[in-house]
Amino acid sequence: MVLMSVNRAIKGLLSICAVLLITVGAGTAADSTRLPLDSIPKLSESFELGDYKMIAQSGTLFPDKIGWDSIWLKTGMRDDKLVPHMPDSLTHEKGVYRTRDQQFQFIRELLYKNNFSMHYYILADIYYHRQLFGWFKTYVWPIAGVGRALFHLQAGSETGTYTVWLIELQLEPISADSVVFTQGDTLAVTREGNPRVEWNIDRNAVAIFKN
Repeated sequence: MVLMSVNRAIKGLLSICAVLLITVGAGTAADSTRLPLDSIPKLSESFELGDYKMIAQSGTLFPDKIGWDSIWLKTGMRDDKLVPHMPDSLTHEKGVYRTRDQQFQFIRELLYKNNFSMHYYILADIYYHRQLFGWFKTYVWPIAGVGRALFHLQAGSETGTYTVWLIELQLEPISADSVVFTQGDTLAVTREGNPRVEWNIDRNAVAIFKN
């Protein structure tokens, strides 16, 4: 199961390198803000099971989707589909405009704060494949007993349709003996708290279960 995670990470890196080759060959004005992969901070490779457990204990995850009360909130969702499923405690920051370079700096800061190889592949892949710029805003969802989820959205214009480009789940610290690996067909880590949280690493999905 660990090998599956390693293979996925390697495929991600090869995909990023392929985009870099295309970028160098194109050389168009639209590509002038693209920065080389070397400019993203280098992170130590880490695929040890204990590292995933440590992140789940008190770190930050960047899941593709979060499940809560049989509802799945995913990257790519529009804000008008996302917000109706969110609790009243949801808050959001006012939309701001960012250039490609400013968006790169935003991702760079996330990498510095979350020095973990799995996050490197997720964030670097977003930067090189999507090259986002435009209007950005973030919805903040406090989750009692878990931490808080930040849904980062982007739109081409201030009044345009915002969609989720990244989910950031900041986890509250929990005791190490409350974090265990889950048996199954895929690699998963479970936080035995209130509520219980399961992070499926191979699918990069987080499920939150009401007790």
